[in-house]
Amino acid sequence: MSPAAIPWASRLHSDAGCARKSCAPRSPSSSIFSKKTEQVKRRTEERTRLIHEQAARAEAEARQERLAFLADASNVLAGSLEYRETFENLAKLIVPRLADFLPHSRG
Repeated sequence: MSPAAIPWASRLHSDAGCARKSCAPRSPSSSIFSKKTEQVKRRTEERTRLIHEQAARAEAEARQERLAFLADASNVLAGSLEYRETFENLAKLIVPRLADFLPHSRG
């Protein structure tokens, strides 16, 4: 039998230089699918990393705000020995922060 009569796929499988598990030729759509899959995977990983960075940044900002509030409260408490003045100043500091957590009613 001449080499031309041997089916093409059979010649590939007998080729010792074939590195893939399956030596059948890949179709162009298979290659495009693999590239698209890798792109989606990279985009997903990038999006996940971005979400984690945003969450970490938000947590750091919230932590900084809490520390700033504690520093302001410490200054108010140390600012005067007159308890009425201290309580008034403390209320001026605390009430706006508490108002942010309360539901607003319009009516």
